[in-house]
Amino acid sequence: MDRTPTKLNHQQIEMLRLLDRPLPEDAYAQIKQAVMKILANQLDEEMEKLEIENGWTAETYKDWGKEHNRSSSK
Repeated sequence: MDRTPTKLNHQQIEMLRLLDRPLPEDAYAQIKQAVMKILANQLDEEMEKLEIENGWTAETYKDWGKEHNRSSSK
């Protein structure tokens, strides 16, 4: 899936301005890790919300894992 944005939003532009000079690799790795942690936490929060709203449990996920939902390729 191509997720290349067609237009940068104001947050992306601001991040580019903040990072207009090359960083040492360790600093870049730390920033990347921090962003990934923030996004992972947001995903976890959203999933928890969906689980509560829909009554999903560990058993729900096990059942989904047993389902065969592939469409036939033609």
